[in-house]
Amino acid sequence: MASSSMEPFAPAAAPPVALPVGGKRGPHARRRREIELLRARILDAAETLLVAGGWEQLSMRRLAETIEYAPSTLYGYFRDKQAILHAVLERCSTLLADCLDQAVARLDPAAADPAARLYALGQAYLSFAHRHPRRYELLFNPRLAAISLAENPAFTVAVERFAEALAAGSAAGQFRLGAADEQARGFWAACHGLASLLLAPGAQAILGDDSRLIEATLDLQLDGLRAAA
Repeated sequence: MASSSMEPFAPAAAPPVALPVGGKRGPHARRRREIELLRARILDAAETLLVAGGWEQLSMRRLAETIEYAPSTLYGYFRDKQAILHAVLERCSTLLADCLDQAVARLDPAAADPAARLYALGQAYLSFAHRHPRRYELLFNPRLAAISLAENPAFTVAVERFAEALAAGSAAGQFRLGAADEQARGFWAACHGLASLLLAPGAQAILGDDSRLIEATLDLQLDGLRAAA
């Protein structure tokens, strides 16, 4: 999970457009498709500008120049740059949610106890940071996004899923009793701290093998949560 694997943004695929009754592609369906494609293009450009220069460098004028449209066109999609920021963060958070949910779905239902579920969620969270380093930085670097954790949809996505696994583990007697929300925030803090360290320049030379460090960190977190025998 070293920072040398960072890759440029891959534009998010536009969602499929439902065809009118009868399967015909009329002018309304075509126009809807054009709107969705331009909206995605605006958000792709906004992500790039935010990562390159942060919140202060994002403006409707600069964004319009980047996509080669008039600023008035952007206002037909977003009321201001704050709305664009929230749309960018929501889109990145959806990617994170999909990554976490897919990790749980891949578990064997017969063997997937809450501890295994929480471990898989932690691995998936760190995998997301590794596969999408620039988006991860955008989500959690205050200089870039200029929002608090309480407003951050990605923080909510992660903590909610961690809390569900923790609550299930407490109910099953695997984890010690406690406030699942507080425990989930602590688990997120450990995952986020490790993700940030592993994405830092030169981290691998100091921290060593990523996979072993991830395994050790998650094991340590789960050991601290387990109920006394």
